[in-house]
Amino acid sequence: MPKRSRLKIESKESRALKKLRLFSGLSQREIARRLGVNSTLVNHTENGRAYISPDYITHFLNSLSISKNDWNELLKGKDKNLSKKDECKKIIDELSIEKLDVGYSFSNSF
Repeated sequence: MPKRSRLKIESKESRALKKLRLFSGLSQREIARRLGVNSTLVNHTENGRAYISPDYITHFLNSLSISKNDWNELLKGKDKNLSKKDECKKIIDELSIEKLDVGYSFSNSF
């Protein structure tokens, strides 16, 4: 990866990476740990100070279990699926264990 630049050039990719990280509720340090990179690199990619390679994007998406299709929709400004996923995650996080068991059983019946 090329050296970081003093010049900040925010791209749709850098904004999308940040949005995905925030949707996932992760800090820059947490996503860096998942990616096996320094948190400074995450910061520089999100702020347009570092080149974002296709491999970095693929690894990032895989670490968050996000599809390439959702990524492309986000880049187009159509992130309905990601918003739905985020809302579902929040609902699940707030469920009691009893309700979570019912939801789990229901989802496995499909």
